[in-house]
Amino acid sequence: MSKPGALTLNYLSGVRKFVLTPFQLFVLINIFYFFLLSFIGHATFNTPLEVHLTATNLTHHEWAKMLVNDMLSTTGVSTEKYGIAFNQRIDVLSKSLFIFLIPLFA
Repeated sequence: MSKPGALTLNYLSGVRKFVLTPFQLFVLINIFYFFLLSFIGHATFNTPLEVHLTATNLTHHEWAKMLVNDMLSTTGVSTEKYGIAFNQRIDVLSKSLFIFLIPLFA
């Protein structure tokens, strides 16, 4: 942490004392990150429906409002019930999102 890039430079120049490969280090840091999140209770990609609909700093909030209103009018479900179902579904999908993102970043 105090010498950014030193690990990569040493690895590329052949110095391999007590050093993990960059991929091993990446996987280890991800495992640590996921365990830490499970203890803290913070969810990185888990954004509740009310944030999607009310946060004006998000570029898609108007589009999200339109989609939710269309869904509510076609299904007849109340906003509260739809919000609960959305939040439960996004909790599951946010975990699977990491499965797809990790190989991209690796």
